[in-house]
Amino acid sequence: MKHSIRTFLLINLLISVFSFTSLTVITHYFFDSKKINQYSDQQLTLSASLAKTLLSQHKQHSSDTSKPTTLTCSDLANQCGKVNLQVWDKNGQLIVSLPNNLKQPFAKIANFSDQKIDNINWRVFVTTNDSTGLTVAVAERYNKRHVLKKEIILYTTTIILFCLFLLAILIWFIVGNALKSIQTITNSLRHRAPASLTKLKTETAPKEVQPLVEELNILFQKLQEAFVREERFSSDAAHELRTPLAALRAHVHVALNATSKEECDRSLHKIITGIDRSTHVINQLLILARTTKIKSLISKLEPVSLNKEAQIVIADLVPIAQKKNIEIELIDKSKKQKIMGDPITINVLIRNLIDNAIRYIDHNHGLISVIIESAPKHVILKVIDNGPGIPKDLREAVFERFFRIADNNIQGSGLGLNIVKQVLQQHNANIKLNVPKSGHGLEVVVSFKKPTEKELARQV
Repeated sequence: MKHSIRTFLLINLLISVFSFTSLTVITHYFFDSKKINQYSDQQLTLSASLAKTLLSQHKQHSSDTSKPTTLTCSDLANQCGKVNLQVWDKNGQLIVSLPNNLKQPFAKIANFSDQKIDNINWRVFVTTNDSTGLTVAVAERYNKRHVLKKEIILYTTTIILFCLFLLAILIWFIVGNALKSIQTITNSLRHRAPASLTKLKTETAPKEVQPLVEELNILFQKLQEAFVREERFSSDAAHELRTPLAALRAHVHVALNATSKEECDRSLHKIITGIDRSTHVINQLLILARTTKIKSLISKLEPVSLNKEAQIVIADLVPIAQKKNIEIELIDKSKKQKIMGDPITINVLIRNLIDNAIRYIDHNHGLISVIIESAPKHVILKVIDNGPGIPKDLREAVFERFFRIADNNIQGSGLGLNIVKQVLQQHNANIKLNVPKSGHGLEVVVSFKKPTEKELARQV
């Protein structure tokens, strides 16, 4: 099921607003009802006080007990308005009842009380004038209060619902405008060419969308690099294999058309040599493609023992070295030097350095020394040979792809040191090409950053 951000926001915002609005209405109704009851009770109290005052004043100016009552009723009718009023004399006789349509009098319960007279609920306030002995009761129907409450809550609800309607429209437009940036990015992706991997603009994107745009740009960059690697690999492979394959074809024709066994054997030996060279080139190209790809895939380095990887490589290459009377020695006094790296590519690095040394030693009694030593901040790997070495002015160029030293008859692909360079970039390591202390050959010095105790402990 597909989820819509717009629908999610609209539904949840409207539900939230409606819930809080309903809570506000209910709260207002509760407090307004309380205020209305308090206000109505105050009005009853004022009406009772007014009635007591009028009766007391008239009592003082007249000695006739029946005449003041009549006068008081008329006066009270004008002054007290719509409230129900009953007055008892000190003997408990009901002398005033306004209006006079009640079948029974109110109960003389002091202060406020709720009473039911003639199936009607009343709010009654009773007070006594100690100087005149008159008891005054004022009352109001509860349904009047309910009507007032309904009018207030209806008025309030109408205003709130109208405001809620306007707010819903406003939320609709706000959410729509907020999501325009996502729609803009979607449109830009939809209408771009399939091969276009240019970066999206992050300046106009909102802060919340910028991380998404940045991750897309990183993905586009990785795809661009992958396409470049694939294209370069294809061109490199075509470039390096075209000549050997043409030579193999020529040698095959010579062998087929040979007039003697010696001529055929020579052609077959050249075919085997060409196949070996092509195999080496293909292997190096595959290793180069793999190490270049690993560069973008390595996410977590682990402790790697240089001694262990060097032993594995030397064991594999000793048979090849022995055919050329080359001796390989490993010098590592501590045997505990570790670096943070990828064991596969570290193995490739050591293998290419030793393999290059074996290939370029062109005399008997060759010696390759693999030395592992520790510096204050680095772990050093040295590969020293007594071969022809590399001229100083070419020590930077040898790391380029397919570079070969002129006037050199050694067969190779020109990719070994470029592979070494790729591995070094993955591990933030440095490499130097020097002349050994003996003055002959080549000394390759690789410096790895020494890991901290925390880094090593974290991997355990």
